[in-house]
Amino acid sequence: MKFKFLSTFSFLIFLFSLFTQNAFSVEKPKATDLDLTSFKQSPSEQTLERIESYNLNLDSKFKISSSRRSLKLSATSYTTFSEWEETGYLVISDEDRYESNRIKKELVENLPEDVNLIVYTQNQDLNYQQQLLSYYEYVLSPGRVNILKLPVGGVTNLWTRDNTPIAVTDSNSNAFFVDAKYYYNFEPDQIFGDVFDLDLLENPYFFEGGNLVNNTKGDCIVVNRKRRYPFGTSDTAAIPDTVFSDLYGCTNLIRLEHLKGIGHSDEVVKFLNDTSLVTDTQEYVDLLESEGFSVTLLPEPETEFGTYINSLIVNDVIFVPSFNESFFDTKALDIYKKLMPNYKLIQIESSKLSSMGQGGLHCITMTYPPYDIKNLTQILNETIE
Repeated sequence: MKFKFLSTFSFLIFLFSLFTQNAFSVEKPKATDLDLTSFKQSPSEQTLERIESYNLNLDSKFKISSSRRSLKLSATSYTTFSEWEETGYLVISDEDRYESNRIKKELVENLPEDVNLIVYTQNQDLNYQQQLLSYYEYVLSPGRVNILKLPVGGVTNLWTRDNTPIAVTDSNSNAFFVDAKYYYNFEPDQIFGDVFDLDLLENPYFFEGGNLVNNTKGDCIVVNRKRRYPFGTSDTAAIPDTVFSDLYGCTNLIRLEHLKGIGHSDEVVKFLNDTSLVTDTQEYVDLLESEGFSVTLLPEPETEFGTYINSLIVNDVIFVPSFNESFFDTKALDIYKKLMPNYKLIQIESSKLSSMGQGGLHCITMTYPPYDIKNLTQILNETIE
């Protein structure tokens, strides 16, 4: 009977995986989904040839963890890029759900002048790729926008913080990317490594960038969460401390209990600098203060999964989510202003992204240092004449 029960259970799991693979599949956006109707120029033959050339052979690079290029760890130590350090690139996807394209447009409109944009897409239509470039160049400016075409794969590419590699440097100031497994089976890490000519350090566990909050001194905060997804289980407690120390340079790893939300640390705590933190969770305050940090409490909005913690720092600008809740929105912004007086603060309404998508501004973005783009064959960044 026990064997029969297990077999039936396994069959049900198999059926569920087939269902979720179809149910979660996202139809790739059309040009009109991005409100690109003003940019329907046809690409030149030279542009089409160049796009086609960088599309070739990408499929062979878009593989799951077992076949990725990676390096064995050396004796050197690594330091993870901290959000308030100098940023050279904002990375976003073109996937539009939960009003995320409106949010991304507001982010791009307010980017500091020294920050460039990378938009990655899985849409295979060549005209769409050029229209996407024209759209964001209209918002930003020519020369600062890069469109990165990826092969089709995985369930969703919206959550950029979780599905792109994390930037680290070694003790000799050499740059690397850390490539963890992603439970939505979307693995663009190798292609990002190729674009910047950076080698990958492999984290063999399912782990998301949204669950790593760090400063420049080796202090790292994660939430010990366990959650099943269509293509894997994210179980942070099962990841050894040595993975965080060896790959991410975490000399002081703080593991928080999963108390709310989806269980990512960027929902509940944020470093503003090496010594100051904000959180909206009273239960974490004593622990964080015992680690020597100055801790400030932010209010919690009434919006489900809403959090003011999930803000984004890009050089001298801080993007803070708002939720059409005048009292809490104002209070949260006032606290950020008091703590970060030399920054420009921009509030962006994010109710649907939080309540329906269970994410925020930080979740749909990634920031990288001012690397040089080395492999231009994979980047579309020229406007059609």
